[in-house]
Amino acid sequence: MSDQKSAGTALILASLLGPFGIDKFYVGATTAGVVQLILTLSVIGGIISFPWAFLSVLTLILFILLGSDTFLYPIVKWKDVSNRDRIVAWIVLIVLVLFIIFSSMTKEKREKEEEEEEKK
Repeated sequence: MSDQKSAGTALILASLLGPFGIDKFYVGATTAGVVQLILTLSVIGGIISFPWAFLSVLTLILFILLGSDTFLYPIVKWKDVSNRDRIVAWIVLIVLVLFIIFSSMTKEKREKEEEEEEKK
């Protein structure tokens, strides 16, 4: 079995289960995975763990699409980036952008509704 890891698989894991550190376990960074898991399971630790997971996703997207350094995964031996990895990165990036747009639209709608309620 090869010790090289797929960046696309790590990105999928980081996107879906990142706050639990599953992507860290996959790439062999067990200590980081355990720390992130413990943080997520503690009430206050989510404040650190969720942004950490978000940064992991962004780091992997940049690595796959632009070839940038994976500073959150310094010791990982990556397989060559495949077309599958690039497709996964684009899909995750598009979903992330749509989520941000939808969230901001929903927030604006709620704020308008609250203003209308206050006027009544």
